Amino acid sequence: MRVITILFLILLVISCQKKDYNIKIVNNYFEDVYRLNVGTYQSDTLKINETSSVFTIKKGDLVIRYYSVSGLKFESKIIMTGSNHNLIFVINENGELVRF
Repeated sequence: MRVITILFLILLVISCQKKDYNIKIVNNYFEDVYRLNVGTYQSDTLKINETSSVFTIKKGDLVIRYYSVSGLKFESKIIMTGSNHNLIFVINENGELVRF
């Protein structure tokens, strides 16, 4: 019985380990965005209808910032949790960041 309990606890600890998230961002805004910052990831320009390269971030709080060519600043704060570790976010036609 003790061996089964220990094995169960080991499996529980392994399954609860923090995992990284693979993220892509798609720009569906009506103009290019630039200075895209997602945690430690940075991109100079994301053109209209362009998709960023895949980048990896850690679980937890995250701030995403970007600027439009016309000078508007956008900022979103999200908390990365959950079991889906491959995510796509879209900058929609209003400049809002939404999960796809």
